[in-house]
Amino acid sequence: MRNSNTKSIEKKAVFIFGIVFLVFFSCTGTGQIPLYGIYRGILPAASSAGIDYLLELRDKGMFLERMQYLDHESGVYIRSASYSETKKGLICLDSDPAFCFSVEGSQLRMRSFTNQKPIRGKLAEHYVLKKEDKDSLFSEALQIHGNEPFWGLTLQPGNYLHFQTLESPDWEIKIDIPDFVLQFQDSTAYIRIENPDIMIEITVWTRACSDQMSDILYPMSSEIKIQTPLGERHYKGCARYKNQALDHSP
Repeated sequence: MRNSNTKSIEKKAVFIFGIVFLVFFSCTGTGQIPLYGIYRGILPAASSAGIDYLLELRDKGMFLERMQYLDHESGVYIRSASYSETKKGLICLDSDPAFCFSVEGSQLRMRSFTNQKPIRGKLAEHYVLKKEDKDSLFSEALQIHGNEPFWGLTLQPGNYLHFQTLESPDWEIKIDIPDFVLQFQDSTAYIRIENPDIMIEITVWTRACSDQMSDILYPMSSEIKIQTPLGERHYKGCARYKNQALDHSP
């Protein structure tokens, strides 16, 4: 038979375990660290086989989103802004329309754009995003540059976009971007990246481009459009993948 001291110790242990249990689960609800991460799914689309949709929930209430149409579309759309949790436990992005998701374990289920209610019908399960490990594809970096003024842009999918120009140090930009594969349709690829302060549109063509300063022939041409609180500017230049060979012949 157990003595009174043993029973007292067991009661204290149960009490302490209960406190730890409550604290743990109060800190792991929606909006806390376990919710952070990358969620991905193929959303239905009327004009293509679907939309490769990636959503990364970050700390400090920030998200990073990528939409890329499958098959025939050449556009990649990237956006970052803030998200919040509603009283109903939904995760809603600061966007128009407002994308909202319910949390289902390690998955997010997209809600209706119009009333935030669950999506019903045959396609309901196509609106589920599954949590996955950090994207490891890390496509090859795209390097773009131009003259008059001298400027350069490095696009490293899965890492960052970095733009700088000798024209004005205020126009140096470095922002995080998710991974994606550059897709061309009719020799053209388009990327749009936006956050609350910046919108960058990048168009790349698979037509040769001659650098006017060095006469080196690059395999691709590009045009950049940047909108910031400082205004809007356009740049035209040459492009290539980081390890792509160049034509140095005269």
